[in-house]
Amino acid sequence: FRDMRLSDALKDVEELVRDTAQNTKVRIGIAPHSVRAVHPEQLREIAQWREQMGIPLHVHAAEQIGEIEEVREALGMRPIEVLEEAGILGPDTTLVHSTHCSPREWRQIAESGSRICVCPSTEADLGDGLFELGTAQEQGIPLSIGSDSQAVIDPFLELRSLDMHERLRTHTRASSVQPGQMPGLALLSMGTSRGYESGGWFRGGSLSPGMQGDCLTVDTRHPALLGLPMKHWLAALFLHGDRGMVRHVWVNGAHQVRDGKHALRETSRDRFGAIAHRLYD
Repeated sequence: FRDMRLSDALKDVEELVRDTAQNTKVRIGIAPHSVRAVHPEQLREIAQWREQMGIPLHVHAAEQIGEIEEVREALGMRPIEVLEEAGILGPDTTLVHSTHCSPREWRQIAESGSRICVCPSTEADLGDGLFELGTAQEQGIPLSIGSDSQAVIDPFLELRSLDMHERLRTHTRASSVQPGQMPGLALLSMGTSRGYESGGWFRGGSLSPGMQGDCLTVDTRHPALLGLPMKHWLAALFLHGDRGMVRHVWVNGAHQVRDGKHALRETSRDRFGAIAHRLYD
């Protein structure tokens, strides 16, 4: 709604990249919404420009059956096939949703090194369908989670829903657990390191030398953890916990949340309320 020409939009992003170059807390990317919203010729131009800029790219793809049918009717291909032909796929690309992929598209995603960000609360809210978690894991595709429509902001809910949706799809239990793997470990990587990588951050998501000082603590007296041996806490955190369990959060070494309250909680709430009233009153 801001720029009428793609060249103007790309210049805006370039300006953002320059303005935030010294800000260690900001990473700029580009997100052409979808194949339905952006013409294939523009996608090709974006792909070439992104390669020169070296920034991450996110794009919605294969979210809804109706979307796939519309794209096939208009272009003779499925959405991810269009993205592959345009040169969009690659290690710095994250496909958002990918709820309905063909076998060929799964191969294209895996062979290109692309990532997928699953948004279970939105996919449920919009009736999109169930993501094929097992297929993605078999293909070795890096997965992260997101909120998309922001109907809910709770990473624990997103991770639990991802696991539960796969149980519903396959009629099996513990679907996200690989043989010999600690329960909850795969969900932990999807909610931490894989999310960092999807956003273009490769120095975060783990507590180790050289990484950003990002970490959180949870209330070990929460009912979801009470009575459980410590070895089961990780699984319980994702399968029974929620954002209310978080007590403290550090971002890049700064203590942002204390005892469950963000330092800017009151200010943020007041500003959000003012904006909401201006929009809806």
